[in-house]
Amino acid sequence: MIQVTDKNNNILYAAYTRDGLSNHEGFHCDIYSDRTGVHKVDSFDINPLLLYDYFDLEYPKQIQEIEQYIRNFCVDKVYSV
Repeated sequence: MIQVTDKNNNILYAAYTRDGLSNHEGFHCDIYSDRTGVHKVDSFDINPLLLYDYFDLEYPKQIQEIEQYIRNFCVDKVYSV
């Protein structure tokens, strides 16, 4: 689980897992208002084709890009926590 913030600087927590999207491997992300993962406030899928050069990156860099995508996704939203 990673810590993220929304547009109002509320601290949120994101958990992501591998999820199949059509013929490509993708990820599913859940956003929680608490560290325990009880109060879910959002969820979305991440298509790796949206990440620049995802399939050309080495494994650690792929994870960094996914986590940055999640941070960028959340920082543009306002969640009620």
